Amino acid sequence: MKIFLKIVIFLCLLSCQKESISPTVFSIDPLIKKYYLGFLKEANIRGIKIDSINLIMKFNTKSSGINCGVCAQRIGDLDYQRKIEINDAGLCWKDAFEQMREALVFHELGHCLLERAHKDDKFTNGSYKSLMSTTDNDHYSPCLYSIDGSNSCNLTARRAYYIDELFNPSTPAPDWAK
Repeated sequence: MKIFLKIVIFLCLLSCQKESISPTVFSIDPLIKKYYLGFLKEANIRGIKIDSINLIMKFNTKSSGINCGVCAQRIGDLDYQRKIEINDAGLCWKDAFEQMREALVFHELGHCLLERAHKDDKFTNGSYKSLMSTTDNDHYSPCLYSIDGSNSCNLTARRAYYIDELFNPSTPAPDWAK
């Protein structure tokens, strides 16, 4: 009986110990940081508070896949780690236009910080309705030429729409999409 009592007391003491909490990890590659700060600025303009605790953003130089970026989240009892890895090769980053880089980082932050899923709906003109599409990261990149001579490549209008929609999926369709 004494042994049983000792075991019960030992188990009670063990269960009262505080569980260890993983340390907060926040690390952003310097080449990605300006896009992260731009994302925070756009969120702030729209009155949205962003919690970026436990966020890691880095390049994945070993990636051979077709994805330009990935957001991975590990959720446990006491830890919550979000990690974004950007493929630094070719048109994903190294040879990409500035706007494509921003769109890629904003897309991945949309997954990790706004909990947005992919959305592949298109407007009647063939443009994606969301920056959260699965196959495109050049929504508002520079138009190299205009086939019909129209101002269909108004980058400012396209960027404004896509960022509005990123933070508010109920954003109405823009005039250029009709």
